Amino acid sequence: MSTPLFDIDKPMILSKKGSNPRCQVPIIGPFLKINRYLRRIFRVRSMKTVFASLLLLLTPLAIAQESARQPSFGGIRALALKDPFLLFELEQGRENSARHFEGDGHLHLVNPKNHEELDIRYRDENGRYDLAKIAEIRHLLRCRLTGTEAEIPLALIELVDRIQDHFRASEVHVLSGYRSPTLNESLWRRGRRVARHSLHMQGMAMDIQLPGVPARRLRDYAKSLQSGGVGYYPQRHFVHVDVGPVRYW
Repeated sequence: MSTPLFDIDKPMILSKKGSNPRCQVPIIGPFLKINRYLRRIFRVRSMKTVFASLLLLLTPLAIAQESARQPSFGGIRALALKDPFLLFELEQGRENSARHFEGDGHLHLVNPKNHEELDIRYRDENGRYDLAKIAEIRHLLRCRLTGTEAEIPLALIELVDRIQDHFRASEVHVLSGYRSPTLNESLWRRGRRVARHSLHMQGMAMDIQLPGVPARRLRDYAKSLQSGGVGYYPQRHFVHVDVGPVRYW
């Protein structure tokens, strides 16, 4: 392994391994002055310690500046402090604003497999999310085999809300929400039409039906939103929607 060409703690340029040590070239000029000056100020022997100290001092300032540049999204950043996943969602939304579809904040979800339903307002008119209601949605979408829950992206909730609003549907039937790896692997081995690395395992997808709305129309509208993946299953009359990369099947 070659010796590094440059060592910040030694005022010289080191030669490559195997070269004549007498050919080492000393550093001259401003760098030596800055090096000695900073080491004298911080009273340390190593410039690495200086840079580590500067990093610790500047990090809070950088975070504050970044936070100031980010939109508030209706004041939910304060709620996000209580839930790191919401903060993650805000960061994703800042990078791709198209992910925020924003329905009216009201959803009526039905799980026909276990006959559960949820008619709730998860976001108020000021854009503030109700964490307790988000938790109820997460529970409704739990894995039907293991009963485990997963974080459900706000973008997915908003997407399904917008789809319901567009068709003025009274309710949304969710045939599949979160799938545990155990359930997904079982379905895949039984030859069901599931992806082995499905986004259902990350809580990023739902298979939905809207009563009275043909699956073809539902598919076409979902595709027009460019929200992520859209899968069309005409024989079972449902559509897969997710907030992953845009793709269709």
